Amino acid sequence: MSRALLCICTIAFLAFSIPAKASDFMDLIGVNKSIDRSIAGLQSAVDRARDAGFALEAQADKYGQERLAQVDEIVQRAMADFRRLVQVSFDQVDAIAQKYILQLMSLEKAIMTDLSAKIQELECAVNRSLEVSLRQVIGNSIFFRHNDEITIVLPVLFVGEQDCFLRFFFCEPASKTFKIINPAQFDVTYLEVRHYLEERLSRATDNTPSASIVRTYTLIADLARKTSCFVQADRDTFYSQYDSYNKKARLWKNYFQQL
Repeated sequence: MSRALLCICTIAFLAFSIPAKASDFMDLIGVNKSIDRSIAGLQSAVDRARDAGFALEAQADKYGQERLAQVDEIVQRAMADFRRLVQVSFDQVDAIAQKYILQLMSLEKAIMTDLSAKIQELECAVNRSLEVSLRQVIGNSIFFRHNDEITIVLPVLFVGEQDCFLRFFFCEPASKTFKIINPAQFDVTYLEVRHYLEERLSRATDNTPSASIVRTYTLIADLARKTSCFVQADRDTFYSQYDSYNKKARLWKNYFQQL
């Protein structure tokens, strides 16, 4: 499968990928379609809570690990309830599934609250400039120009990719410059960067390094996280996007490690 096709299929991959523990309720799958749908809804709630836990773990190991343990505890309680069933029927299975879906939704919400608090605490120090804040996560891959532009060194689409004058002279790493209106409107710049990086990734080929795909999603996740420090409203949107792109980076990394 080409890298281009892999990137085009990202949404499908994320929708149907098997989580780290495969299905937590494998023993109940295949009884009938109605039960399968009910279990799929429960598994989806487990996966969302775990994704939030992994995002929190990336920010604060201890807190994330504690929340992930809570997800596992809910899964174990649900499995214990399923095992007590004398006869497996849709009504009984669905009642248990709905009970624990509500618990998982509540836990996911609590984890996202923890995540936003940790980002604010650890990432959004008072009086930290936009430049210092971005350099903290992107490092030497970002350059500031005239206080109203940033230049980002891009994950390469092929080994040896460079920007050169007349194709051969004064070559340097491939990069792209973006305008900054002001730090309080960095969300505008973030969206431009995100759209550009995703469009660029859609042109990946078999020669595109796997690290570049992972790095692209990691870069978008890091920028979303940092954007939340500077916008005055709708910060939850950027916490959610950090969670989403962090998940994509993690799943693609795991996928390539299994090849």
